[in-house]
Amino acid sequence: MSIETTLPKNFALYKELNYSRQSPAYFTINLLTALLFLLFFSLLSQVAAAMRTDFDGASIGGLRGWAVLGVFLLAFVMIFVHEALHLVSFWSLTGVKPTFSLTGLVPRTIVPNLYLPKGIYLLIKATPLVLLTGVYLAVLPYFPLSWLMFSFFFFAGNIAYSASDIWAMAETIKAPRGTLVEDVGDFVRLFSDKPFIARPPAKTK
Repeated sequence: MSIETTLPKNFALYKELNYSRQSPAYFTINLLTALLFLLFFSLLSQVAAAMRTDFDGASIGGLRGWAVLGVFLLAFVMIFVHEALHLVSFWSLTGVKPTFSLTGLVPRTIVPNLYLPKGIYLLIKATPLVLLTGVYLAVLPYFPLSWLMFSFFFFAGNIAYSASDIWAMAETIKAPRGTLVEDVGDFVRLFSDKPFIARPPAKTK
């Protein structure tokens, strides 16, 4: 399949993902984000302890004064870098430049209405998660010890912030071959030339 600017006539909506504030999935995504952050903050600490001789993983110290402000600034920078990587990957894979805007204080990548093949869409969605995590693990043994805790916040935060990306990728992978994807921010729509077949209800005894 190629990138389409209009939906082919034989395609119809296969599935819609809605993670806007009004949707039931909004709470689930935010809960998953929190759980992913706690899980990977702990895992990165353990990985650092296994890769470094100057860090035992027992304690990362408390956050005081300017350090608290530093964590909030890191969160903003992390979201900015995450969205910038989406922008660059979208631009490089489609040849179409998206726009960058702020929703409140949160950076967002606004993409034009295109219908993307599954493979291209999955690469765009996976770029921040895979690239930043891979680079971090590569440089972790050489990361300054005094900044190690902040690196946990940044990179665990990037993984957690990818919760909606992970959901969209999982549903896209499950969709039929040839599916086209339209991502319009809080909505991801999957279109297919194959009708959606609902799972039959379980038989009761």
